[in-house]
Amino acid sequence: MYLGKIVEQGERSRVYKRAHHKYTRAHLSAVTVTDQSRRKLRILLEGDDYIGHSVNVAARLCDLARSGEVLVASGMVDHLPRWASVRGTAETAVRGLENPIPVARVGFRPLDGPSVPDPVCGIALTRAVAEAVDRDPVGEEVLFCSLSCHDTWQRRPRPAPEGQGSLRTPLIGS
Repeated sequence: MYLGKIVEQGERSRVYKRAHHKYTRAHLSAVTVTDQSRRKLRILLEGDDYIGHSVNVAARLCDLARSGEVLVASGMVDHLPRWASVRGTAETAVRGLENPIPVARVGFRPLDGPSVPDPVCGIALTRAVAEAVDRDPVGEEVLFCSLSCHDTWQRRPRPAPEGQGSLRTPLIGS
């Protein structure tokens, strides 16, 4: 599979002996061979190293980002959360890639009115930009930047209702 598409399939022995797609050949060239007489050259694809293209591009964009921003491939702009906004786009040279790629500079959206932090990650939110909303045990509204943060909050360990520190039992040692 390469970029979400099946590029090669068949019997294992045929794929190993006669790989047709460059990605399959690159993977097979990365297999460690202990027999020194059978060593082969490692094939690297554009922008690749031993980790993989997507990881490397993301890491290199991270290195290029300024404080308080994230760089993303322009194709990701339609998938940004509501609390993020695009500050600009530009063709950007990325180490290891032959040609510059379209990149968007992303930062926090300016918020209107008072904000509260996401209880998991701390991102400042208003109801208008929250991806999820819930209620805490006393009925107060809790805002989340993502469904992932909401899920983490829902699965957090909760203290026993009658445990130390409960309003119904005195603190031990007091």
